[in-house]
Amino acid sequence: RLFDEILSEVLGLGPIERLLQDVTVDEVMVNGPRKIYVERHGKIERVALVDGNFEFGDVGVLLNLPNTRTIADAAGENTDIDEELLDGIMPSHSSGIKVLLAPVRPELAGLVKVDQLKQIFDILTKTYVYTVIDLWKSFQDATIFFLDTADLIILVAATDIPSIKNAKLFFELTEQLQYRPEKVLLILNREDGRSSISPKDIEASIKHPIGALIPKDERTTLFSMQRGMPFVTTQRTVPLAQAIVALARTALQRIAPEKAAVSPSPKPSPQSKETTPSKNGLFSRK
Repeated sequence: RLFDEILSEVLGLGPIERLLQDVTVDEVMVNGPRKIYVERHGKIERVALVDGNFEFGDVGVLLNLPNTRTIADAAGENTDIDEELLDGIMPSHSSGIKVLLAPVRPELAGLVKVDQLKQIFDILTKTYVYTVIDLWKSFQDATIFFLDTADLIILVAATDIPSIKNAKLFFELTEQLQYRPEKVLLILNREDGRSSISPKDIEASIKHPIGALIPKDERTTLFSMQRGMPFVTTQRTVPLAQAIVALARTALQRIAPEKAAVSPSPKPSPQSKETTPSKNGLFSRK
């Protein structure tokens, strides 16, 4: 493994190396060092991921991305926010997405104002087909802005009592904010069937249907986090990855049913090699 990593570092193709090894990728188009387009299953779609936890965001760590430029670089009082600026501060991940990272220090979070977020979000929605925002458990002005603007909110809950209580409070808040019920997609995370509280019990308590069940798989998630490689690309056949792909398809059905209707299901190539963990976590997250 060490030999392969050294060889890849010396003779490899940098950030597009993993894309070329991904059997789901049909074509990779490079238009300069900052614009990489990926075609999967005959579709070219640009996706932006925003770390909305400005104080303690961990998207950059989980994706193994450098944090030399963050959203704080677009938050100056005299900063002229435009597409070129955002493109320059958003690193590209090997999966093909562009990422707007959270500030490197918690005290810098206060630099990001809602008015600036509106400018940033307006540019992102015009530049990218899909913009995904990873939020934390708070209801600050920035969070409310993202929730109000979102086409779809994915609420992640678990089978423990505190999580169920928080989910119920969230739905009470969405009623006060007059959100459409279908705007929120409730998913049950780390489900292993061992809890004394069943999904039906949770639905009855919250009075909202569960849209997806994500199985518990600590080994796969830990390996993915340590390597900075999404398991949906490295371990596509495991139930956890398949559940996430199904969740993405469900979300697409909510916001763009015409695209979901023609979206093909990814089929693992018989020649592909799944990465196995060595023996040696739009969008609220709980």
